[in-house]
Amino acid sequence: NTYYNYFLGNDPEKWVSKAFAYDGVMYEAFYPGVDLEIRSAGQNVKYDFVVGGGSDPSQIKVVYLGANEIYLENGNLNIHTSLADITEKKPVAWQVLDGVKVNVRCDFRLENNAVSFEFPEGFDACYELGAALAVGGGPRTDLTDHAHAASADPHLVPVDQAGRVRDLED
Repeated sequence: NTYYNYFLGNDPEKWVSKAFAYDGVMYEAFYPGVDLEIRSAGQNVKYDFVVGGGSDPSQIKVVYLGANEIYLENGNLNIHTSLADITEKKPVAWQVLDGVKVNVRCDFRLENNAVSFEFPEGFDACYELGAALAVGGGPRTDLTDHAHAASADPHLVPVDQAGRVRDLED
């Protein structure tokens, strides 16, 4: 029930009061058969892709606009900006099979500054409808020591198979 009031400028028509805060947003069918959930996790932002049974996780690709350098190290994704370095921990993936949560090996894949996910040991893509593969970017680190961490955070932007930026309003 947290809310904010925005009284900016001299025009009361542009003021907003009791604007309720949300912890996250879910984009259903962001890619065919794939939902995208973005939520706050303390001082950080976390994203999860939930891949429905029979759907293809290889269609998931993201780029970080505003990053000076992106590289992989020890399974983590490192993003260097002019104000801070950000580390996305190694991704975590799982499936629920017959009511049991089963971990699935998942790695970041970096190609031409586009980040995707790969599953070196595979996963059960044909499992009954309703089984979901969830891929999370992991908690971000190295932000708490930076006073301007929010402005240092590059923009995570999902792209389609051709590398075109996806419009979140679609």
